[in-house]
Amino acid sequence: RVAITAGNRIPIDTDEESVLHPQAREPIVNYTLDAPAKGYAALDPNHTHHFLVDDGTAEKEGIEIEFRGELENLICNMFTKDGVSLPMVCIMIEGGMQSIDQAVSTLRKGNTLVVLKGSGRASDILCYGFEHSIEIEKVVDGETKKIRTLSDQCRKEMIKLIDKDFSKYRAQGIVDKMINAVLEISSFRETVTVFSIYNPEPLDFYILSSLMQSSGNSATRMRQMRLAITWGHARVAKEFIFSRKEYKFSSGELNSLLLFSIIKQRTAFVKLLIDYGADVRAFVTQTHLTRLYNELRSSTGGYRLLQEKRKKEKIERGKNAKSDGDIKNGRKNRNRFSIRRKDKALRGVMLSDVGSIIGTIMQGSYKSIFCDPKYNERAQGDETFENPFDILTMYSALADCQPMALLFWENCKTPMATGLVAHKIYMFLDKMEG
Repeated sequence: RVAITAGNRIPIDTDEESVLHPQAREPIVNYTLDAPAKGYAALDPNHTHHFLVDDGTAEKEGIEIEFRGELENLICNMFTKDGVSLPMVCIMIEGGMQSIDQAVSTLRKGNTLVVLKGSGRASDILCYGFEHSIEIEKVVDGETKKIRTLSDQCRKEMIKLIDKDFSKYRAQGIVDKMINAVLEISSFRETVTVFSIYNPEPLDFYILSSLMQSSGNSATRMRQMRLAITWGHARVAKEFIFSRKEYKFSSGELNSLLLFSIIKQRTAFVKLLIDYGADVRAFVTQTHLTRLYNELRSSTGGYRLLQEKRKKEKIERGKNAKSDGDIKNGRKNRNRFSIRRKDKALRGVMLSDVGSIIGTIMQGSYKSIFCDPKYNERAQGDETFENPFDILTMYSALADCQPMALLFWENCKTPMATGLVAHKIYMFLDKMEG
């Protein structure tokens, strides 16, 4: 957890000489957790790191806002290893005038704001204005625009709320400044979410829901779905994405989301996508299956079995290479080059590898379709299979994901045979763990 705050508001001990840590480029200064003096603030101990922004001024407030915005934009341009963009969500809990300014800055950049109603001070003032503001049409510079405003009674109530916590700033004109900022924030209806501290739903549900408010093109829909899958909130996807009539996913998009959900082992999303119309038969191709097995988690039994098989093959290839030591140098060098090329090709798992380990587990009582020689190569294609749910059930068993295995097994064409194979896989993996 990283905090960004103004350095001129933090009580740092500058009386003693700064100590330069051997591994640090900047001097280390002393900070105590004692109650700060008037005009200063304490660092929140619930953060692991703190950015203290200092521009050399002593009295100026909000000097960290610009730096915070630049850092947030930098982070939002990054992607996770799964290709999911990092969204920006500003969460406002209690807070002061600087929090209101930060909220305005966040929304102007097109980001999302979640306000915790009931947390006090600026948050409650903002929630009151957001819930009681009304939209009117006003002519500005000869052009009719829609703006948010407050009735006279609501304005009086908001002034009371401001005076309650910020009366000492009244001489600085904070009342009009805060009301104008709250009305501007209230105009961002799609990107502001109010969350009550008394609501039984978890905070992360509302954070994710806030990111689903805006509608958009196909890229927006896919980004929202991948984000929901990553967070594991199928209910959010169902309520905010699949419930929208304007949202229509193509078969290719559904296949992409189904692949992502299976890799992430999000069973609820797999079921949701199938119920929505994803064609499992069209999805289960050699290309997708190869990708699934190559994306197995390193903690799964299937991953360890495949890795062990590849290590044995590598050792065997090494033995075969040594046996050719009496060959002439030119030919020997060509063989070595050939071996290196094979090593590169075998970095990925092939379906024939899967057929081999299933055969080992079943001890000859069952022959996988992947034992066919045509799967003994890296070639991939869109060939479909007669029993796709049976194949996905065995994959889920090797992936140590029993809920997903059960979901696929319930739709199998040969439930008895597939169930026995899956049971045998689980027994083998349990024995391997023991």
